Amino acid sequence: MSSVKLAVDELIAPLASAKTLRARAEELKEIRLKWLEEPLWPPENFDGLAELRRSRGIPIAAGENVYTLLDFKRLLDAKAVDFVQPSVAKMGGVSEMHKVFPLAAVHNIAVMPHSFYDGPGLLAAIHLTAACGTVDSMIEWRRFDVEAPRSPRRPAGLLCLRVRA
Repeated sequence: MSSVKLAVDELIAPLASAKTLRARAEELKEIRLKWLEEPLWPPENFDGLAELRRSRGIPIAAGENVYTLLDFKRLLDAKAVDFVQPSVAKMGGVSEMHKVFPLAAVHNIAVMPHSFYDGPGLLAAIHLTAACGTVDSMIEWRRFDVEAPRSPRRPAGLLCLRVRA
């Protein structure tokens, strides 16, 4: 068994039926993901996320499209997530995102900030995670490689990992 854990960011159901969603979740369950990120649309469907989490046994991460502390409280109260992913750029900056950490701690939920950004947004997420996160905290970040040639094997912006033995 590998010690590498996969996290999947896949919007399963913007228009999918409940049957399609359940089937896809069953396929993903076999992989034993670290988390499945924001699989439902609209993102404020906290009850739907909670049902998916309960019924399929897949760890759920969400929060990059949650903008207020009140909505983070609703997300956590619904028991919809195993990991909460606030975005410093979407929720009003460092002061507001800082408040998510103690709220998540009360629910025993890890904060894994979402940062789809370079520059100040990424630096703010790193700073907050270093100051307020736990030993298990990570930051979701997408590596941008605009200089690299594109190909079907390596689309623009895809993070490519090279594993060395």
